[in-house]
Amino acid sequence: MHKPVFHFHHFDSVDSTNSLLSKYLDEVSPSNWTVFSADSQQNGRGQMGTTWQDEPGANALMSILTPPISWPAQRMFDINMAVSLGIHRALDFILPIQLKWPNDLYFNGSKLGGVLIEPSLRGAYAQRVIVGIGINVHQSKWESGVRATSIALNKPNVPPVEELRKRIAENVAQSIQVLLDTGKVDKQQYLEHCLGYQTMQRYSSNQTEFEAKFVDVDERGRQVLLLPSGEKKVFDLKEVKLVL
Repeated sequence: MHKPVFHFHHFDSVDSTNSLLSKYLDEVSPSNWTVFSADSQQNGRGQMGTTWQDEPGANALMSILTPPISWPAQRMFDINMAVSLGIHRALDFILPIQLKWPNDLYFNGSKLGGVLIEPSLRGAYAQRVIVGIGINVHQSKWESGVRATSIALNKPNVPPVEELRKRIAENVAQSIQVLLDTGKVDKQQYLEHCLGYQTMQRYSSNQTEFEAKFVDVDERGRQVLLLPSGEKKVFDLKEVKLVL
């Protein structure tokens, strides 16, 4: 496996690390792994247009740009799984976090962080990928109605945010590099770290709640749920929600 070589850039405050790194890619097109991090984001973005709330200096906020690659766009969820496994490995020595399909990080039923993956496509292939990561480290307050937590609320003696950023970036890059080198990702390990895997849970879809068991993700990254009747149903992003 090629060991990733990084260029790190840190900012006090940015609009969005993903947006800034995307602009940098257009202007510079760096050849190595590149990481943009910030103490605060004014318009941090989540999946499907959601926003990220952060307390300045309290969290690990970063975006990671891959070197030039050629990865099938139809297999982008493999990169999603590789990223999730890299983050899990980076934080496992602190907290036994869980993954919430498709892109969230949870601990004890509360959101700890999230991931936003944005590929730069040319035809049927991703040429570069930007991985945005936000993890609550020291934050203790959120807007009313937000069910969130942070590492510091659950673990004493938390490592410095700068150290966590580096550890996360290195583990994510290594995990993606293994996928690029071998063409394989450990889907079973990803599933076993997911909330609700192989257990009966309540889900909501089209304003209707029902019980089901999370049993798989298909090749497009869609969630496969097993109903009590034995029927399997497949749900795309935002079509179904785990009720916590």
